[in-house]
Amino acid sequence: MSHRTNHSQGSCFFAPPFITNVTPPVYITNIASVVLNLIFSVLAVTENAVVIFVISKSRHLRSSPSNILLCSLAISDLVIGSVCQTFYVVYKVSELYEWPGVYCVARLVAVSFGWVCAGVSLMTISSIIVDRYLALLLHMRYNALITTSKVYRLVLVYWIACAGIVSLRFMPEVEKSWILLPLVLLAGFLLATLVAYFRMFRMVRRIHSDVLDARSSRRDLPNSTSLSRYKCLAATMFYVLLLFLGCYVPFLVIMATEAVLGYTVEVMVAYDYAVTIVFVSSSINPMVYCFRIREIRQAVINTLPKRFRPGRAVDKDMAWITTFSKQPINISVIRN
Repeated sequence: MSHRTNHSQGSCFFAPPFITNVTPPVYITNIASVVLNLIFSVLAVTENAVVIFVISKSRHLRSSPSNILLCSLAISDLVIGSVCQTFYVVYKVSELYEWPGVYCVARLVAVSFGWVCAGVSLMTISSIIVDRYLALLLHMRYNALITTSKVYRLVLVYWIACAGIVSLRFMPEVEKSWILLPLVLLAGFLLATLVAYFRMFRMVRRIHSDVLDARSSRRDLPNSTSLSRYKCLAATMFYVLLLFLGCYVPFLVIMATEAVLGYTVEVMVAYDYAVTIVFVSSSINPMVYCFRIREIRQAVINTLPKRFRPGRAVDKDMAWITTFSKQPINISVIRN
C-alpha cells in the first residue's frame, strides 16, 4: 500500500511541496543521495575539467568540429557536477533540517540546470554521430560545408534552446504539459541519431569491404588507419548514447509514475535514486571516451607530471593525429 508524505502548504513553482515529518525510508534515501552526489560531483568536475583543458590546449584537437562537440558534452557534464549535484546535495540537506526556503531555491536550480544539461548532452551526442556520418557522405566537400565556426554557433543554439525550453516550465499554464516538450525532443534526436549511426555503420562496412578488395589487389591504402578510427569513434559514441539512455529512461519512467500515482514515499525514494544515477553518468562519460579514444587519452596523460605518466608519453602538440580529424576519408582513393 502506498504511503503519502506529509507536505507543507508552501508553493515552489513546479517542485513538489516541502515535506515535513521525514519518514525513515526518506531519511535513509536523503543520506545516501548526499554521500553519492558529493563523491561523484568531485569526480565529474575533475574529469570533465581535464578533458576541456586538453582539448582547448591543443590547436589540432580544437580545430576539429567533432572535438568542439565533445568539449560541449564535457561542459554540460561539468555543469552537472559543479552546479546540479551541489545544489541537489543542498536540497536534500534542507529536507533533513526542514529549511523550506533553501529547499525551494536549491531544488529549482538543480532540476532546471539538470534539464538544460540533459538536453545539450543528447543534442551533442547526436551531432557527433551525424557529423561523422556527414564526413563519410560528403567526402571532400566536408571541409567546405562543416566548419568550426558553424559548429560553435550550433553549440550556442543548443544551450540557448534548452535554456528557453526549461524556462517555460515556470509558466503556470505550461507546467502541467511541459514534460511533452523534452519527450518529443528526446524522441526526435534519438531517431535522428539512430538513423545516422546505422547509415554510417553500413557505409563503414562497405568501405571496409573495399579496403579488403584493394589489399587483395595490392593497391595503396593511405586512409585505412583513418577508417579504423571512424569505426572506433562510432562505437564509442554509441556506448555513450546507450549510457545516456540507460541513465535517463528510468528517470522518465519515474516521472510518468509520479503523474499517475502522485508524489508518494515510494515515488520520492525512486526519484532520488533515479536522479543520482543520471548525475553519475556525468562522471562515467569522460572515462568512456578517454578509455576508447587514444588521442584524448594521450592528451590527458601528457597533462600529468612526468613521473606519473604510464610509459612514454607523446610530447607536445606536434604529435597529435586527432581521431576526429577535419579530413574525411578519401573514399574515391580506396575505390579506384
